[in-house]
Amino acid sequence: MNEISDCLGIARHAVGNGSTEPREFLHEVANAIGLAFEDYRTKQHLAEGIARTLGESWDNTCDSRKYPLAGGGTVTLAGLQRISRGLHWLMGNRDAAFEMKVAAASKATTEAAEPFLGN
Repeated sequence: MNEISDCLGIARHAVGNGSTEPREFLHEVANAIGLAFEDYRTKQHLAEGIARTLGESWDNTCDSRKYPLAGGGTVTLAGLQRISRGLHWLMGNRDAAFEMKVAAASKATTEAAEPFLGN
């Protein structure tokens, strides 16, 4: 959770009883990526929505919905890792896209200025 929080620049959250992630953590992650958390009934559905928004798959290893007798309300480490992987991919692509835009703008500025540089 700390890695995800740090990646997004949101507050870190302590895990709850039974090492569960707090609902507020997932709300902040959803807000940070522009996902309306109100549209999701449970933490598990919200975590799945976050992962899918980030381009990641989601299956039975990602949460405990399939095991209601074991609590049923937990996003597993596998689920958090998929969210983290999706965020790192997104941030990496954003950085690369930004760098490409800066390089293109710099080239265009240099080309536009060449007639005035006297070279």
